[in-house]
Amino acid sequence: MGFPARMCTLLLLSAILAHPAFASPPCYDELDADAHSLQIAETVYQMDWMEYTCDAGAMGWSPAHTDISEWTCEYATGSNYRWTYSNGSSTANVTELGRSVVADECETHELSTGCVAFSSDWHGLQAAESAYYTDNNEYSCDLTGYWAPAYTGPSQWSCNSAGLDGYEWTFTSGVGEEYALDETDTVDCSDKWKCTAGGFDGDTTEIDEVVDTNSVPHNLTLEVAGNGKIFWPAPVNVSGLNLTAIVSIGSNFISVDTSEYGNLDKAANVTIYDLPYLRQPVAYRNGATCTTHCPYISYLGGDYSFGVAGFSNYTAGPNAALEVYDDNDAQGGSQGKDLGEDIRFFANYSNVTSGAPVTDALGSCSITFSAAPAGPHAMSYNSTSRLWEYNRTFAGGPVSWSVSCTSPTYEPLALGDTLNFPSLLGASAPSGVANITKFAEGRYDYSGGIANETTEGGNVTGYILTGNESTEKWAGYYGNVTAWKVLGLDESRLMYDWSWDVLYGGEVCASTGTTFDWSSLASVAGTDVDGVWGFDSSGSDSANRTLTTEASYAIADHSGTTNGTYTYDGSGAGAWQTFALGDGSGFAPGNKNGLAFCVNMSGTQTAFTGDPHMFQLMVATNEAPGTYESYYFFLELD
Repeated sequence: MGFPARMCTLLLLSAILAHPAFASPPCYDELDADAHSLQIAETVYQMDWMEYTCDAGAMGWSPAHTDISEWTCEYATGSNYRWTYSNGSSTANVTELGRSVVADECETHELSTGCVAFSSDWHGLQAAESAYYTDNNEYSCDLTGYWAPAYTGPSQWSCNSAGLDGYEWTFTSGVGEEYALDETDTVDCSDKWKCTAGGFDGDTTEIDEVVDTNSVPHNLTLEVAGNGKIFWPAPVNVSGLNLTAIVSIGSNFISVDTSEYGNLDKAANVTIYDLPYLRQPVAYRNGATCTTHCPYISYLGGDYSFGVAGFSNYTAGPNAALEVYDDNDAQGGSQGKDLGEDIRFFANYSNVTSGAPVTDALGSCSITFSAAPAGPHAMSYNSTSRLWEYNRTFAGGPVSWSVSCTSPTYEPLALGDTLNFPSLLGASAPSGVANITKFAEGRYDYSGGIANETTEGGNVTGYILTGNESTEKWAGYYGNVTAWKVLGLDESRLMYDWSWDVLYGGEVCASTGTTFDWSSLASVAGTDVDGVWGFDSSGSDSANRTLTTEASYAIADHSGTTNGTYTYDGSGAGAWQTFALGDGSGFAPGNKNGLAFCVNMSGTQTAFTGDPHMFQLMVATNEAPGTYESYYFFLELD
């Protein structure tokens, strides 16, 4: 019987890889084996013909790991010979007296788990068919009592035919590969190396069940539940790869290192899970918007799927951008307008990929102030400036303000700012943070196994169960601060600045709004925080059971005591004291903007990660599923 098509492919792959010199120089063991076989062939030929020869065909020699064209016979006589080999950095010198080989050490690889299991059971099946034939003078599809697969499943094997002259069976791997084999076939796994793919779950392809890792069948999938998925529609070579080290699927981040592993640099479908956007997002490749080469597939329930032509790293973001400023900001001309003067406020709501404005035909914007009348007030679209605008006067300040824009097509966005007046610039208060650069994000994810126990009727068993669950009431921030003390009117008009170091001291504070009034501060109890966020004060992670230590503060020319708690450093010791403050206007249920969470900065402590950082802070969050909390940060530098 002839070789089945799939088996021919297996053998052809083996034959191709048996001559790697076309692609790269052989390693030491491969070259030394060919040099040794050459010596044996010359010795046998000399014993038969009383002389050595340069004719490889005449002495029946064919190298197993190199190509014959890379070998040169310098001479061959009745008493001696010399052959040389050269391919890149690999060289050899072979004579009747010995051989010398120069080449890199050979890499060692484990063989494909799926191929080894397939090969082992096939050899067992062949032995069983032979035994059956000895007993019955024919082969059989029913080998009960003779054979059962030890490493694969019985349902993976099907007998196509069996009789006096032979037999044929088909094996189907766990990923759909099919191999038809008869009594003459063998399974060669020597070129099919094991692929490692730990840390993935969900719909991830069962890599350990793949037979031919040089060409994983269609639909190779890697997934991390809750984060995302990669799907390659065409066959991919993963032989010898550690996919755990090459592929990263994190929160709104998918990356494949193709700098050394071009095998994976192929077209694929990428899905990023659990995005918060209300409108179709935009894909980013290496931080730049990717539209032409990242065709949209779908966006359903926060899961965004798009195609990619190849790999680097991919993230997703809103399809709109929002910039806000007023007459006193640099973008507005740094006009230095004061109390009683008419001040204009601007919002640039635009398409994030093209930069085109979202006009009044496509959406709307409104503005809200900390000073009465607070609003929201409708902003007007100016077709000349291509900005949304609003203007008004104020009798006091500073004034916090925020803009909210929405559209049926573009992502609704909100952004705030603070209006300062020249006559009030001397007032002491923490300053808003201009820029935030995120370097890490994650949440508690239990990675251990799920405990279980077997019992039977009539048993009564006592247990102590141990486990953890992530809080939904609190979030954490940690990191570093870059800042200066300055003298001037605004960012573009500075008279002088002083470099600030954390050793001078200072505080980091966070509030859900930009309207926190720093002119007077109040102590806050844990029950106050519970009331504002609607927490059950009797809950184990309520603010009432969290903010249980007295904390002293000195912020914005005010000092006093309030309530807080210590978060842990890298050793697990309480080191960073988060404390809560209320503003002078008071706080009540629903008025989150009247609360701030603060921490004193330090240059001598480690964060909970064990790394040195300048601050570590806990803040309250909305515990309802699928909700998000926006925090604004303030700095006070000593």
